[in-house]
Amino acid sequence: MKTILYALCVMALFCTACNKDQDVSLSGDHELLTFSFQPDTNSELVATDLVCDISDSVVSGAQGTANNARGALVATFTTSGVVVLVNGVPQVSGETVNDFSGPVTYTVIARNGSSRDYAVKLKAFTGIPILYITTESPVDSKDVYVNGSLKVDGNMEFSEGLYDGAIQIKGRGNSTWFQPKKPYKIKLASKSKLLGMSSDKEWVLLANYLDKSLLRNKVGFELGKRFNMTYTPKSRFVEVFLNGSYLGNYLLLENIKVSSERLNINQMDVANPNDSLGGFLTQVDARLDGTTWFTSYRDVPFVMQTPDVLPERNLQYIKNFINKIEAKIYSYQFNPVTGYAADLDIDKFVDWYLINEVMATNDACFYSSVYMFRDRGGKLTMGPLWDFDLSSGNVNYGHVNPEGWALNTSAWMFMLVRDP
Repeated sequence: MKTILYALCVMALFCTACNKDQDVSLSGDHELLTFSFQPDTNSELVATDLVCDISDSVVSGAQGTANNARGALVATFTTSGVVVLVNGVPQVSGETVNDFSGPVTYTVIARNGSSRDYAVKLKAFTGIPILYITTESPVDSKDVYVNGSLKVDGNMEFSEGLYDGAIQIKGRGNSTWFQPKKPYKIKLASKSKLLGMSSDKEWVLLANYLDKSLLRNKVGFELGKRFNMTYTPKSRFVEVFLNGSYLGNYLLLENIKVSSERLNINQMDVANPNDSLGGFLTQVDARLDGTTWFTSYRDVPFVMQTPDVLPERNLQYIKNFINKIEAKIYSYQFNPVTGYAADLDIDKFVDWYLINEVMATNDACFYSSVYMFRDRGGKLTMGPLWDFDLSSGNVNYGHVNPEGWALNTSAWMFMLVRDP
């Protein structure tokens, strides 16, 4: 009976609104003023009032638990309108039940018949995406993958890349692997644009354990994006549950690799011993953590990433190319045509330097995580950016003080900054 009366009321309001003589006296207010979930009508969801935020036409709140019990719930609201509808059904504050497992559109109707829609998004836990990982056995190795499954909950913020399927997972990192909160590498059974990022099978979960702010890696990648570096890994903050246990907040991001949707270069053909111009990706890494590596004339350690295994002759082309640049840097050959600039992308090098100088990145002092690449026939280019957790003063060795210059005394750099 109540539903019928509401429907008749709505019809009467619309009919009245059509009368031009009465338009002046009819209010056009159609605001949703407050929106919440009360414990007395939603005992399984909340223990205290869950007050949602209303911003423009979006109503959002986080339920505080990681379960997906967002089905049959009752909302309590106030409005400046006269009728509130969901899918044409009149709503009674504190009484009407709706399914909030997905966005729900509330339509507020004013006295003059005008209306406004509000998208209500009830999120789980902290409100950011959640990764639920289940494995067949413990993940206790950086070398051996463990079979498992992954379910991605976009938490009302992402509708693309909500993977739900098989994965392989193993540990990753160097010193970070030995911390209480572990970083991981994931391989999906099929490519996915996880949470709207590039489509691929391989992904990284950074624990950010050594950075209690959790922000330094994200800030560094954001700078790379704003500086328009050739390629900077995209990333999303996520909450991670492994076999039912909450591990914490992680940064899910694209791992650095050569592919059409990540670092898109035309790489060296290792089957062709005369391919001297092919593209490659290498990393300055003092740990020599890789299959193929070499040191330059000035003892800078380079570990090959792509190709990671290549014949000696092809490797020699790469070594000669880098050594030629290094030799010109150290012999003050600063001429833009005949000097090191002929083979080194100066603009991107400067961008890379400024980003790491602003961040005071400890490992960027040509110690580790310093990536360089060359596209086929192109110049040596700095990037992609990586590894900012030990930056901005978050370190008890090396560049402890984030003020002042951080990188201008490191290999190559102390010569390059002399170039007028």
